[in-house]
Amino acid sequence: CNGYDARDPLSLPRVEGWEAGLGSHLSELKGARVAFAPNWGNATVSPMMWELLEAAGMDLVSHLGLTRVDGVDLSLPRMGAAWSLSGNLAIEAQLVDHWPACADDLTPEIRFGMEHAVGKYDAAARAKI
Repeated sequence: CNGYDARDPLSLPRVEGWEAGLGSHLSELKGARVAFAPNWGNATVSPMMWELLEAAGMDLVSHLGLTRVDGVDLSLPRMGAAWSLSGNLAIEAQLVDHWPACADDLTPEIRFGMEHAVGKYDAAARAKI
C-alpha cells in the first residue's frame, strides 16, 4: 500500500518493514487524549455511519486506555475568501464584460474578491499569463 506509482509522479519510493512495527507501541498510547469529530471538521456524516465510527473509536479508547475529550472545536477555518482572492485574476478576466452587473449572481467570497481586487496588482495584465 505504499511506494512509487508510475501514474503519480509525486509518489514516494516504497518503505520496507514498517508493518513489523505495527502494534508494538500501544503501551505508549495509554492515557493519551483523543477527540472524536462527528462531522469531521465540516463534513456531513450520516447518523448510521457516525454510530459505527463512534463505537469503533470507543473500543479503541477502552482497549488502549485512552482518554476521550469532548467539547473540542474541530471545525476547519473558512478559506473561501483566501481562495477567491488567489483565483481572482482569472475570474476578473472571465467576467470583464459582465462585472459589476453580475455581482448578485456571485458567491459572497467571489463578490468580495471582485469588489476589493479589481484593478489592483495590474490584474488585467496578469490574467493573460
